[in-house]
Amino acid sequence: MIRSGPAHAFILRVASLARAEGIDAERLAREVADHLAMAIEQHVAEGCDAPEAERRAIEGFGEAETLVTAVTCSVKGGAMRTTIRTAAHVAALAGTTALVVAHVIPSQSVSGTWFERTAVLAMVVMAAAAVALGATRWRSSLGGGSLETPGIPWVAAVVALGALAAREAQPTDLGFVVLQPGGRLYLGTIGALALLVAVGARLARSGWATGAGLIVAGALSLALDGAWSHAWKPMGGIGGGQANTGIELIVAGWAMGAASWFTGRGGAVARGKLGGLLVSAGRPLAQST
Repeated sequence: MIRSGPAHAFILRVASLARAEGIDAERLAREVADHLAMAIEQHVAEGCDAPEAERRAIEGFGEAETLVTAVTCSVKGGAMRTTIRTAAHVAALAGTTALVVAHVIPSQSVSGTWFERTAVLAMVVMAAAAVALGATRWRSSLGGGSLETPGIPWVAAVVALGALAAREAQPTDLGFVVLQPGGRLYLGTIGALALLVAVGARLARSGWATGAGLIVAGALSLALDGAWSHAWKPMGGIGGGQANTGIELIVAGWAMGAASWFTGRGGAVARGKLGGLLVSAGRPLAQST
């Protein structure tokens, strides 16, 4: 434990600056003290006397102001990214809910009605949320974090799935076979492409990419409605059968994303609460037996 000398003064300076910035000064001071102590021991082992070892250890940290500024940017920037991601997820989920409601409410046609305007607005909200999420992940990678980027197989599978789902209202001639809308071969091909999205995400070692891929493919199919019949009308399938697959892909994507979050590091708290709830519910049963 460092209790005196230049190293102690350096630790106190770091703690004072950290406290002024509103971050955990005590924790940062402990971490700096631990690293300084290890650095001093290493320099002593290399043949330096105690004062020289202490001086070199402090120089290795640089200026206290620079250190605290870097830590502050990392801590507060991380909190801001978390806030943005949470807001983006909430907005995207709200957009999905509005889109599904506009689609399932009984109506002969939603063209020119507030249902169509609601659907378009929901897609705009979802797109904005996707951009915000992508931007925060990119900033994390620039800041030294990890950015899992899906590869070419994932992108190809997502585009193919979205394009095929957009042709639900008409047969798709692949040259050697014709996929009839709603037929077993058509639905089987949709399932195979969805599986390829999951495989592409696995190859890219990205837990979030499976759900995101299904959501993107579903949104793409809605945006491409009518494009293959030269009567392109984005979102025109809302309220009609030709948008069913797109809506189902988006909902399935959310389900996959939730499952990925729950089973990953992000869902640790949720798993703990669920486990505690199950234990509490099971305790009376165990006592009664």
